[in-house]
Amino acid sequence: MVRSFNNEFSTLLRRLERQPLEKPDGFYGTVLTGTLFAPVLKQSIESLNTRFHTRLNVAGVDNTYFGGDVSVAGLLTGRDLVAARDHIQGDFVIIPRSTLKSDEEIMLDGMKLADLQQTLGLPVYPFDLQAFAKFLRSN
Repeated sequence: MVRSFNNEFSTLLRRLERQPLEKPDGFYGTVLTGTLFAPVLKQSIESLNTRFHTRLNVAGVDNTYFGGDVSVAGLLTGRDLVAARDHIQGDFVIIPRSTLKSDEEIMLDGMKLADLQQTLGLPVYPFDLQAFAKFLRSN
């Protein structure tokens, strides 16, 4: 899965080189993910920041709901994401789309996306890589 992600992220970077961001400084936010994937994502986001002058931070989120042995993003809960608030920097938060039910904006612990946004006081965007790419190109 990591190899597939790295290939897709490399493709995204090449597309951005052909069609640069209009306001890269406008991308100041935090990407939250599970602790297992955080080092991989951090390396990719640092490359994005260096090449395109975005200011994105990656924070690995501990899973307190299911326990420390559970480190994948898809099993993070709203409570886990709220507990990571001290690691959030910037104007928005990106969370993995896999933290939400496929047909509703609700997490495994019952917290709704709107409640998470209200608690954090920032816009929260649930993205997969494709949606993240659109977000970068649309601003």
